[in-house]
Amino acid sequence: MIRVGLIVAPGTANNIVNKIENELVEDFKKQISAADEWEIDIIVDPLTGETEFTNQIYSKTDEYLRENDWNFLISITDLPLFYKDKAVVIDIDSSDCAAMMSIPAFGWRPLKKRMKTAN
Repeated sequence: MIRVGLIVAPGTANNIVNKIENELVEDFKKQISAADEWEIDIIVDPLTGETEFTNQIYSKTDEYLRENDWNFLISITDLPLFYKDKAVVIDIDSSDCAAMMSIPAFGWRPLKKRMKTAN
């Protein structure tokens, strides 16, 4: 069993994830491993929706991974992320099996398809 935790900001991020949750399991099977069973847990955390706490979001990923026994963690925020003054769609920390995804970086529409195919 591969367990993926999604930490989402309340509001837009949570609404989008709730719409694609069932499709994500099938997408993981198709794109990563059909031999494994996949489980997705969703936690709404207001911390992922506050710009001034971006560093705290990153530092909290270890805590979430340990407490929930997840293999992977994806934080989804409705805030823009930047690296060296450039907008970032997704920031991946392969050492922790964690990533942070920024909804605004996908543009306005169609968000659902763009978020599912981000890499």
